[in-house]
Amino acid sequence: REPHESLGTAALEALKDLPPGINGVALGCAAFANLLHVLHPNPAVLVAAALSATLWLLFLVSRIIAPHRILEEAAKPRAFFPYGAWEMAFAFSWARLLPAHCAIGAYAAGFLQLMILIAFLKACWKDGAAPEPYWNPVCMSCAATTIVAAPCLGSRHWLPMSSFGLALVTCLMIAPPEAYAVLKDEKVSPHADVALLAAPCSISAAAFAAMKASREIVLWNSTWDAWVGGVLAGLATLYAFFTIYAVRRRGATIRPFSLVWATMTFPSAITCIVWLQYAPYLARRRRVWPLAHLARAVAVVDLVFIFAVVVGCGRLAVDELLRRRASSSELSLSRVV
Repeated sequence: REPHESLGTAALEALKDLPPGINGVALGCAAFANLLHVLHPNPAVLVAAALSATLWLLFLVSRIIAPHRILEEAAKPRAFFPYGAWEMAFAFSWARLLPAHCAIGAYAAGFLQLMILIAFLKACWKDGAAPEPYWNPVCMSCAATTIVAAPCLGSRHWLPMSSFGLALVTCLMIAPPEAYAVLKDEKVSPHADVALLAAPCSISAAAFAAMKASREIVLWNSTWDAWVGGVLAGLATLYAFFTIYAVRRRGATIRPFSLVWATMTFPSAITCIVWLQYAPYLARRRRVWPLAHLARAVAVVDLVFIFAVVVGCGRLAVDELLRRRASSSELSLSRVV
């Protein structure tokens, strides 16, 4: 019985010490589900969404057990930004697992998004923190609310419309200074979280596409809609290349593999979704037929990458659990001796 009890003790201690970075893995699972659904809907979509919801719930329980950690992390922008991923993981997994109650999840996501954003900006103001890619999970979570709310509430409803407006304004405010800082100095976001640079424009484009899917004309007329969608898709592509360049420049500091790699999953997935949404349109308009096939090929590669990162993060979690179990066994033995 002793090894079994040690394993349970180690699991409980690991739950109490669950790092905020686990939310990146939860969002990565949700990103996998969303990308796979766009590429080829199948039961694996629900499996990935269920895993995302499980990780989301585990983190919630860990903070209910130790609520003081929320206050400690909320005071530090770099420790608090994964809460934005936590909110988005909730929104996407709820919409995928409980589509019949989509409206409830959308309103809850909007509330969480606002509370987390206020706390994060307050901490950034106190610290004097300038916009960097780690801002994006919190500041752009409103676009995720738009993606979830538009299908069930309609694109002209106040929640998706206001969330999209906030996402668009925020994107225009923080994306340019983030790109300038990251491309100018390799010491800015020197780790894998630099991949978050791709998120603002991509998720804004995906949010507008979600609104467009629920209504023929979203803004004023079809011409305006085409221009807005095209510009956002173009910016998403531009920032994807910025991000690839920034990641390559930081190759030495990004390695070895760590939990931070989970931050690379959602930006790549949402960019692939944007390409899958707009490539057929461009192929029809420009007669460039390989674009749709190229977008699908890139999406498949990205699915493999996301799966590998999630599995790698799971391996890190298992190794940590075994380490805690060994430490607990050694401590029990020392007390007996």
